Amino acid sequence: MIRIEWFNSEKKGKYGSIVYSTQEKKEVYSSNSDLIVPLASAGKIFIGFAFARWVEEGIFNWNTIIDNIKFDPKEDGHIVYPHLQNRNSLPLHKVIEVMIACHDNFLADCVVSYAGGWTKINEKIRLEFASINLTKNPYSAKNNGNLRDLFLALSAIFYGYQQTPELFAPIISGMIRQQSGLDNIPKEHYTHLGGGLRDLILDVGILGIFTENPVLYVIAGKDVPSRNVSDELVSQFLHEVYCGWMKVRKLTQKELITK
Repeated sequence: MIRIEWFNSEKKGKYGSIVYSTQEKKEVYSSNSDLIVPLASAGKIFIGFAFARWVEEGIFNWNTIIDNIKFDPKEDGHIVYPHLQNRNSLPLHKVIEVMIACHDNFLADCVVSYAGGWTKINEKIRLEFASINLTKNPYSAKNNGNLRDLFLALSAIFYGYQQTPELFAPIISGMIRQQSGLDNIPKEHYTHLGGGLRDLILDVGILGIFTENPVLYVIAGKDVPSRNVSDELVSQFLHEVYCGWMKVRKLTQKELITK
């Protein structure tokens, strides 16, 4: 499906990735999947996941009103959600959505405090993803985990949405509302959550039409010498993954027509 062996031939920095075909129900590419990386804002996917589990268990309710919220003025909430900026309370599901969509650290701290603090949310996350450690400061080197757990969380969210969409909708909605995009992939085919630092690139998401056997992926590079070069590398990587999905989709459509 995908020929991207060149990706791991890059000498500068440490890179890892996982690509999973929901059509074939298997990983079609994997490299350095145990690579531990700083998560930056991508760690917020685990906050959302922990709350989805708590809602599933009846501990919390997505419709509970969270008071005394504040939006991080350094993020793009005023662009993505201009109608919410004067609100000081929101339903829990909307707080999670906006937190993910806008990488909002103020909202992350708000919902984590509501849950009982960072220690409690880490304990919940590690029941399923042992390598993950989240910190209040998303830029801390201790806010980290391995790519395998990041992929497993993405997979659980994607397939969980197929079975109980109302449970995982806040996370998926936040990923869909991301403002960053790629020139060579239609925005509606690029559902993701990124995390970046000066020497880190990280992207986790879903490529292709959401309801037509898309591809799940995680890609990261740490100790990278240049974000511009590395961002271009990731763009090339994702474009090849996307082209692979397009080829499989066309073949599937052709087979259905000829039947």
